[in-house]
Amino acid sequence: MKKRYLFLIVFLIVGVFVCRKAILGFVTKNQEKDFLTIETTDFTIDFNYCLEKGCPQSGIFFMNDTLNVKNYDLINLLYFLTDKNLNSLNIIGHMQNSKKRYNFSYFPKDSAGNYKLHRAEILDLLGKELKFTYKYDTIETFIYHPQIVDENKLLKHETSKKNERFSKGKNYIKHSGNSLDQFFQSFEILVDDFIIRSEINDSLYYNFYIPTVKRDEIISFFHDELGIELSKEKSLLEIITIRFDE
Repeated sequence: MKKRYLFLIVFLIVGVFVCRKAILGFVTKNQEKDFLTIETTDFTIDFNYCLEKGCPQSGIFFMNDTLNVKNYDLINLLYFLTDKNLNSLNIIGHMQNSKKRYNFSYFPKDSAGNYKLHRAEILDLLGKELKFTYKYDTIETFIYHPQIVDENKLLKHETSKKNERFSKGKNYIKHSGNSLDQFFQSFEILVDDFIIRSEINDSLYYNFYIPTVKRDEIISFFHDELGIELSKEKSLLEIITIRFDE
């Protein structure tokens, strides 16, 4: 009798797992549309776009060297694939379906390794399909260096919670539980023409609310409210320019 109950329980568990997998597969298929599959000798790329209802997952997922980027718009997907950001990737021309959100998957074959080893080939292949060209260049720009001039002002924003989050609104930038390194690095993503390189050694975490998104006003806020002074120097920066066909 016990064996019969045990068999029944195992059968139900397997049934639930199979049904769940089938349902999730059906849901996913009804939330994305096949767009592009590319096969090379080293890797396979699947590139699909989300339908109006959206895709069930968002984020970047690795399994060994296999990569899945879920629910990204094209600009942020290009930021990720090129390892560039607002200040080092220049996009020119009109992108088709720029409001669509995409799922991008990279599957290496044999010992092809991480997608970064094939970055140029991936960009070449996507460029042919999405109608863009790209080139690397070096420009002269200003790099900002922070120095703490009033520690008491800075410590007013200390927190014990390590949230490691930040966001940008229309007229504000908010950081929650970030280290100073994370705080400074975020501006390269959030604010145009604002690159901060820090050599400050600090192990604390902070909450910051900056009531502006304009670089010069942020610099003033750093000094007046956070006790941080920024100096600047000219430096060379590698950028990528992506040009979409008109």
